[in-house]
Amino acid sequence: GSGMTLGRQTIEANARPNAYKMMVLMTDGLANWTNGSYNLSGAATEISNQTAACAAANIKVMTISLGIDADTSTMQAVADGTGGTHFNVPGGSDYAIMHQQLYDAFEAIARARPLKLVK
Repeated sequence: GSGMTLGRQTIEANARPNAYKMMVLMTDGLANWTNGSYNLSGAATEISNQTAACAAANIKVMTISLGIDADTSTMQAVADGTGGTHFNVPGGSDYAIMHQQLYDAFEAIARARPLKLVK
């Protein structure tokens, strides 16, 4: 949630007018820390609030769940709530496989960003 907050605030403060706004969130998705302490329900609420704030600010969040025990349902919910896409890199395999999965995810994210010429 804190990473989403900082990302959203940075985009809102620095994005060019009419720019396409996208954030890439790569994490294990395990919400457990909020306001300086271990707080599962508070962290989950923060993620939900930031998902809504990103959606309201028209910021698409592309999520990558990384790791064997990653919370893919939370990451899918963030992507769905903002019009983004969720990618899962489950881990537990050798480096080459994980590297290829990450490469494929970032390639798909790059293709998802619409390009248009502006004057």
